[in-house]
Amino acid sequence: MHGGSQLSIGGEIPGGGQDELFLTDSLQSHPQWLGVPQTELLVRRPQAPPGGHIGGQGGHPASVMSGSLRSAGLLPYRVRSGLELLIAHPGGPFFAGRDKGAWTILKGLIGDDEDEHAAAAREFGEETGWDPPEDGWIPLGETVMKSRKVVIAWGVEADYDPPSIMPGTFSLYGKDYPEIDEVRWVPPDEARFKLNPALTVFIDRLQSHLDLNEELS
Repeated sequence: MHGGSQLSIGGEIPGGGQDELFLTDSLQSHPQWLGVPQTELLVRRPQAPPGGHIGGQGGHPASVMSGSLRSAGLLPYRVRSGLELLIAHPGGPFFAGRDKGAWTILKGLIGDDEDEHAAAAREFGEETGWDPPEDGWIPLGETVMKSRKVVIAWGVEADYDPPSIMPGTFSLYGKDYPEIDEVRWVPPDEARFKLNPALTVFIDRLQSHLDLNEELS
């Protein structure tokens, strides 16, 4: 890992969440990476095989230390007895067994010269295997993660079936993992508990847009 070696990991990292781990506490939590030049810590999704499906931008590299990363994603919602939000748990070893603050919305890195709306739709499809809604997108603005990465999101009304998810995959140290290992419909309070804290602002903005009172939260 020393002497300019390159750490290649897949995804944004999975589900757009794991890059936050790398940018904030990975070097402290994983001392084996100390001494690796920061510019050598790269995020890279593997190339999809011909005709195959693999999550993320095939082979698109982005330095996680660039400080200028931007992601785009969707926050699906539905109203039954109350408001429910679809959130995702990142796959892979770093988030295994983690719950509070470990979940994410379905998002991913915006490619070079890629439209934000197009990036959100692409990432949603790649991470879930589902077609994103074509219209009815509610702009939820931006938030800034601890890593200084900017996340742009839209709320979309939908009613996806979680067990039918077909997530893309990423490779880490020669082993493949699903980018997302679970998606779940949850009420807003539970979403606030589970989501990365920087993403909870999207819940407030969505509720404000829908003009839902506490009885529906």
